Amino acid sequence: IRRALSIPIATGEHKYTRWGIKSLIDAGAADVLQPDIYWAGGLSEMTKIAALASAFDLLVIPHGHSVPASIQFYASQSPAVSPIMEYLDKWNQIHQFFLKNAPEPRDGFVTIPSEPGMNMELDESKIASRKELTWS
Repeated sequence: IRRALSIPIATGEHKYTRWGIKSLIDAGAADVLQPDIYWAGGLSEMTKIAALASAFDLLVIPHGHSVPASIQFYASQSPAVSPIMEYLDKWNQIHQFFLKNAPEPRDGFVTIPSEPGMNMELDESKIASRKELTWS
């Protein structure tokens, strides 16, 4: 597809680990790599993917529903490798509903949280009920 079109091709959401992403690179299939941080192997694996992409002058823009992890990833990367963030409005409202301070873009920017960790504290008031899990 990439060779037949004149527009940049972004892909990689369903590729897992750097080896899956490397198959896209080897095939010359992408201009922009978009692995999902959660599915690709977490922040450590994404850092390796970004280093690999950089060696081939490719951009890495993680798939946009894993925003708390994406913020941490972008904070660790050069804008030359990861210049923009994908933010999926509908899915982030669903996936982040229970978060006390869900990250949201303001004027086109997402702020790095000042709290420790990934800022994924649950908002107890949004949890309707709790059940004790019992294992039989």
